[in-house]
Amino acid sequence: MLQRAIGGSNRGDGKASTNVGTQLRTMGGESWLMVDFALRWWPFGGPRPDDIWVEFGISMLTFAQRIDEFLKSGQAADLSLPERNALRKIVAVVERSAERQ
Repeated sequence: MLQRAIGGSNRGDGKASTNVGTQLRTMGGESWLMVDFALRWWPFGGPRPDDIWVEFGISMLTFAQRIDEFLKSGQAADLSLPERNALRKIVAVVERSAERQ
């Protein structure tokens, strides 16, 4: 799946090889769109609040909460362990930032 985000190989063209897009088309749902978005931004330190607002119209904290709900659902089993761990790290960073405010 998103191997480049978790330190794996890429296709040589600077783009990570991923099957998440295929899953999005076959499974659908806003949760998968958020997961794909978060994983695409992971190599760059995760998505920025402005990008989340433009893409989904929600705050960073709400985005993290929805990713956390996704991780606790049965759908998360369709992701690799490194992808689930990347999502967990994004959620943890957002929660720590929210606690400081």
